[in-house]
Amino acid sequence: MTNLFVSLALVLLFGNVASAGEPTRLSVTVAAYTAVRGQTDSTPNVTASGLRITSKHHGNIVALSSDLKKHFKFGDRIKIYIGDQVIDAVCEDVMHPKWRKRVDLLLSSTKACFRWGLKKGVILVNAE
Repeated sequence: MTNLFVSLALVLLFGNVASAGEPTRLSVTVAAYTAVRGQTDSTPNVTASGLRITSKHHGNIVALSSDLKKHFKFGDRIKIYIGDQVIDAVCEDVMHPKWRKRVDLLLSSTKACFRWGLKKGVILVNAE
């Protein structure tokens, strides 16, 4: 009974933290961007990892906000869960420091980004 109270107190103090080895679920906002100067830095066709963007990368690369980037390395695969949809992408870019809990999916055009809009999703940190 004492263990139950200790466990409950820990959850109340620290939140529902995953056990060692279990992935942590993070709620994120999933937006989209395209490789143009207004949405990137002065080198829109080169990601922060140094990758040169081509059309094959559209829909397959993400930029992470700096708070999320600390959990991933460039080149890591990330699964983004949005309702029944699962997006499997690669972390190759990082966002402006003003953003938090945000993932941007690289798309082919500004029009495609507007169609995408903003979505709520979940990513797993420390997933094997």
